Amino acid sequence: RTLLACCLSIYIWPLQTAKAHEGHHDQHVKVLFVVGNYISMDVATMTKAFYKAHPDLKGVVRISMTTKADWDLGVDHDKEFSSADLIFFDVHSIRIATDVQDGFPSEPIRAAKKRGARMYAVGQTAGMDDQYAALGLWYKDQIRQYWEFDGYVNRMNMLRLVLKTDFGYHDLPVDPPQIPPQFGYYHFDSAAGRIFESFDSYAAWYRQSGFYKEGAPWAGFLTFRSFFYNGQTRVDDAIIAGLEK
Repeated sequence: RTLLACCLSIYIWPLQTAKAHEGHHDQHVKVLFVVGNYISMDVATMTKAFYKAHPDLKGVVRISMTTKADWDLGVDHDKEFSSADLIFFDVHSIRIATDVQDGFPSEPIRAAKKRGARMYAVGQTAGMDDQYAALGLWYKDQIRQYWEFDGYVNRMNMLRLVLKTDFGYHDLPVDPPQIPPQFGYYHFDSAAGRIFESFDSYAAWYRQSGFYKEGAPWAGFLTFRSFFYNGQTRVDDAIIAGLEK
């Protein structure tokens, strides 16, 4: 059967080809993402895309990640925080210990603030912004927009922006936050490498993809965009493959 997979609120924008970073910087930057488990795949995709776009920054800008699962397993956060120059903390997925709640230990955050690390809060909280800001997290609307609009392209531009404004990487290209449309058309085939905004563009690709069967019915199902962004499409992909046999 021919298959159309219509995904609820998912879209990926083509990653613009960026010139390799041509400037030379003596300042090395260690970047740490502290994120919820479900966002880890998107951060990993962003990291891979960043180094592909800027291969000369490998070993200069070092990107690492720790997740809530790491915290639950007892990973030594002091070590991660003690060497990070730039920290993005997902305050929506990981709550921080304060006087009124338990959570991620605040001591590594306070220590990072004391030694001058730049720490940005990303994600939304339920009335804890003032408390988190007092610990040393910075709240900047433009940074939070990149994060809220989802997708590795937005988050890569978020990283580029901070490297450019805070660390002197002035020749890095930075696009504004891109707002995803509400619906897109998805297929697992890696050769496609994209989500299609319209049925016409999807159908045009599908007819040339090798999957199309003349006269076969179209079939579709809905999924959440977060599943796609975070690599949680194995069930969807299995259903697609089964229907296309």
